[in-house]
Amino acid sequence: KLIKDFKQTAVDQVSEVKTEYVIFQVLQSLINSLHSETKKVPVSPKLDGDHHLVMYGFPGILSQIFSNLIMNSIKHAFNMQKSPEISIRFYQEDNEIIFIYQDNGSGVAPKLHEKIFEPFYTTQRAQGGSGLGLNIVYNLIKKQLKGDLKFDSDIDQGVTYTIILPKLLS
Repeated sequence: KLIKDFKQTAVDQVSEVKTEYVIFQVLQSLINSLHSETKKVPVSPKLDGDHHLVMYGFPGILSQIFSNLIMNSIKHAFNMQKSPEISIRFYQEDNEIIFIYQDNGSGVAPKLHEKIFEPFYTTQRAQGGSGLGLNIVYNLIKKQLKGDLKFDSDIDQGVTYTIILPKLLS
């Protein structure tokens, strides 16, 4: 499974060409495609942003980032949550697009904030966790999309990822 994930990531990055795309459409399509996973929780990710806002870059990479974040929430966040929520907001600020991803799950202790983006770090090894999901997210944002990533969380406070990407990827 690990090798398959690595290969798929590599294929996605090599095969995709830069294009102009509507952010809302890309993220809504992703949410729809993950319905079989999100309904198990159950949680319905909420998407909030300008329906016409466009970016120039790699829509497949953006999808992969948010797919990994949603799946991470599904796997780790909602064990004790009676009414699970995931929200994705986005807006333009100058030449950047700001994405705010939040869940209301179990959260992450501050002492672990530095570790969660390290390769192979997982609290779910016994359940088949690879520890690569957030490492892939980090690398896609920083290296492929030339963006920035901020993380905030505390125990029982859910998580907030703030992702800042250039509107036009050069």
